[in-house]
Amino acid sequence: MHRQYLLFRVVMGIAILLMLPACKGGQASGDVTVAPTTLEPLPEELVVPVEIGGPGDFNLPQPGAYLESLSRYQAELLVQFNGEQAGQPVERTTHVTLAYAGPDAQVTRLEISATHEAPIFLLAGQVAGTHFLQSDSDVPCSSLVDSQDTEPSTFGNPWQELPAVYGAELVGSETLNGFETNHYTFDQRAIRWAADTTAQGDVWVTQDGGFLVRYRLTMQVPLGVLSAVSSGEQTWQFDLTALPEDAVLLPEGCAPVLTDFVLLPDAADTLRMPGFLSYVTSSDQATAMQFYRQELAAAGWEEQDAFNANPERTVLFFVRPILEGETVTMQEIATITLRPATVGFKVEVHLLRTEVLPPAEGG
Repeated sequence: MHRQYLLFRVVMGIAILLMLPACKGGQASGDVTVAPTTLEPLPEELVVPVEIGGPGDFNLPQPGAYLESLSRYQAELLVQFNGEQAGQPVERTTHVTLAYAGPDAQVTRLEISATHEAPIFLLAGQVAGTHFLQSDSDVPCSSLVDSQDTEPSTFGNPWQELPAVYGAELVGSETLNGFETNHYTFDQRAIRWAADTTAQGDVWVTQDGGFLVRYRLTMQVPLGVLSAVSSGEQTWQFDLTALPEDAVLLPEGCAPVLTDFVLLPDAADTLRMPGFLSYVTSSDQATAMQFYRQELAAAGWEEQDAFNANPERTVLFFVRPILEGETVTMQEIATITLRPATVGFKVEVHLLRTEVLPPAEGG
């Protein structure tokens, strides 16, 4: 698992490096700086005169600010570049989607495609204590929990890639994506590093809360602005929407991990994976067997007669029907294996969900 995690960090780093030349963005989210003169000081050679900016009164120095007022949301960013790179035609698309339902429930999906380059796909997140990782859309999603080799993975922050705006002009009030917003417009004058470009943009910010709901920007960029070898047109499209309460964060292809299966109170060295749970207990075998028989019976499981015991292991079998209305459509099968360990026993749980076929007509 440690090697897999290191490999992911390397791949993730490569993806970010490929994405950055096409996305010259603003500052990371955090406390909002209201006026340009209160920004963190820059090196003298990078200082921009404060009079540079658009004619309006609205500033958006940190596009990801004020999100703490939202408990659930989905943010989506699409950045597209069409032009030349090193004298050759090139198209590049970066697509980032973040589904957020709290610090322990968020999934980020990153896709990058470019002319003459291999596409990049990364999916990572955390749901119910489970860390998800997928480095290719054609391979299974890995799921791990309770592992010291994993930590919540974040990459491709959608707001990080949006250029900061200074001096946007108010257009009016609009209801957008379910939020009451103020609509502002701006051009290249409002983007401090874009003096040599032609740009037209719009932002929509909530009237109550002040967070960004929509961002649109189209920029004509000469050589040397986005990168030393690229020139052309780049667009930014960002939208924030509410995440429904019943939204399924578990990504398609990522099997659920047994985060809700009961463990003995003294469980240690726990490992959970899709359909599998293992841990070590200092309890004796009789205590462990009694615990699972009581807990699973209370949760609707029925123990089967196929009890199996020998000096090397003891296996318990349980089945639980899943109803759709009054009809049993699926059933869960759990096997709990107890093996002697250095101290106490090692417990392994295998969980399988199978379809129950309807009874034959006339049967």
